[in-house]
Amino acid sequence: MSKEAMKQPEALRLAQQLTDLTSMFATPSHERGVCNGAIQELRRLHELHELYQDKVARLTASLKKANDQAEHFEREWYLRGDAIEDLIAVLRAFSDYVRDEQSSTDGAVTYSTTTVNHWAFLARDAIAKATGEKA
Repeated sequence: MSKEAMKQPEALRLAQQLTDLTSMFATPSHERGVCNGAIQELRRLHELHELYQDKVARLTASLKKANDQAEHFEREWYLRGDAIEDLIAVLRAFSDYVRDEQSSTDGAVTYSTTTVNHWAFLARDAIAKATGEKA
């Protein structure tokens, strides 16, 4: 068997062998027609098989891409979930600080620059963590 014949898919190789056998033997024309019909059907089925293999490969690639995108989104969502909680905690603490200052018993509202700067630093840090930006 030649190297070229070994490379052919099995169905095509069988179809070629049937063609060769049909032409070698003097079979009645009806039998030859049946055999040729079988050969054509084998070739048609082989073409369909290749077409479906291509479709399966494309669909598999699309599914992998969609799965990768979903995993990326889930990872980002999970990683940012903690950052959002941190940001909410900082904002809540700052809001509580302002409320406490405004409702102090002496009536004077005096914000500590150090405290305000501290909460602003924590807020910038939480925002950076949530967005992936530098603080």
